[in-house]
Formats: sequence, structure tokens, C-alpha cells
Amino acid sequence: MGLLYLCFNNQANLANRLGDVPASIKNLEAALESTKDPRLVGRDELPLAESYLNLANAHCYMTNHTRAMAFAEEAFNFAAKTAERIQEIVYQMKSQDPARFSGSDDEKKSLGAVPWPNQPQSYGRVLQRAKLREIEQV
Repeated sequence: MGLLYLCFNNQANLANRLGDVPASIKNLEAALESTKDPRLVGRDELPLAESYLNLANAHCYMTNHTRAMAFAEEAFNFAAKTAERIQEIVYQMKSQDPARFSGSDDEKKSLGAVPWPNQPQSYGRVLQRAKLREIEQV
């Protein structure tokens, strides 16, 4: 993500911690708007998914459930893109080195058994936070 995205996202985080949800929404929307720069297209979508999920949560808090749902759907779409990219990486790795994927069923099911190059370490934590937010909103 670009510098503007990071700055606006950090300002949104600060506003949220101060309890100023409308300012947080404004900064999150500005952060997402800054990603429309053509130089940033095709970058990692996972931070965008998290920002959309934060917007969904903020709008839900402000009882604007229609907008919250729309932002939650956008978060899902960006997370799905990331999952598809990871699937493709695993498929390519499997076709290049089948021995790496041979082993017991338990090893195959374990995410730790297959190291994914160029993927953020926090991917699992982001999904856990998204799941927790989803549970909290129910």
C-alpha cells in the first residue's frame, strides 16, 4: 500500500481509539480512496479487506447497517482475491515440487507444513480477527 493509505489508516486507528467513530470512518474512506492510484493496482488486497471490514464495523456501530453490509461484502471480495492468489501459489509449488506435498494427511492439512513464499506472516491473525469481528457483530 502507498504512504497515503498508511497515514490515513493510522489516523483512523487513532480516531477510533479516541472514540471518534465518524472521524475514523472519514479517514478509512480516505485511505481506501488513496488506493485507487493506478500505480498501486495489483498490490496485496489483504490490507484493503481489513480496512473494508473496519468500515463495516464502524458503520454497524453507528447503526448504519446497510452501509455496513456493503463494506463487509467488499471485505469478503478482497479476502477472496487473496485466498485465490494463495491457492495459485500452492498449486504452482505443488506442480514444481510434488515431494514437498507428500506425507501424512495431518501434514497436508497443517498450514505450517507448507511454507508460502512472499506471503505476510500475519495472514492467519488477520483471518482470526475477521472471524472474531464477525462473531461480535452477530
